[in-house]
Amino acid sequence: LELVEWLKTNAPGQPVLANFGTSAFALAYAGSPVILHPKFESQGIRRLVEEYGTMLFKADEARFRAWADRHGAAFYIHGMGEFADIHPEGQMRYFVDALNPPPAAPARIFEFSPESARWFVLLWGNVKYRVFRVITSADEQAAAERVAAAQFKIARGYLRQAENDARLALLYDPGNEAAREAIVRIAALEKKK
Repeated sequence: LELVEWLKTNAPGQPVLANFGTSAFALAYAGSPVILHPKFESQGIRRLVEEYGTMLFKADEARFRAWADRHGAAFYIHGMGEFADIHPEGQMRYFVDALNPPPAAPARIFEFSPESARWFVLLWGNVKYRVFRVITSADEQAAAERVAAAQFKIARGYLRQAENDARLALLYDPGNEAAREAIVRIAALEKKK
């Protein structure tokens, strides 16, 4: 119920990526468009679910983000407990032959160190779910454009406007190092005034 309310309030109409059980819940009760449909009738849907599991447990975060972005996900809902010892044969990691996923597997990040994610921003969570915003390639591009605008304004002495652009870049992409460097540079220039 908490997840449904969060989605309705914070992500109405936004496409979500989640396992197919959670996808059914998000679609039915929150009205969220879903990437993984809870039906297995078509070979294409089964293939997509297998790709999802492979990316989640065998790829790295950047590849998982690229896959999610390619399929139009704005949010990723991680179901906690992906590494439970009880009945691993019924878990997605078993399905994709990844009972012991590599250290860089996105599932490990989402489960054990969500704050270390580069391409996913943790927005909400409880004991059962974590909701991440996907930093899409469009977000990355928008951040780069804002950084370029900030650098242009720094060069002309428009420091306040430059800082606004750099901070906006960080809203699009919190991991953008050039935006962080611009903010540090602006602060140093402000001190010299």
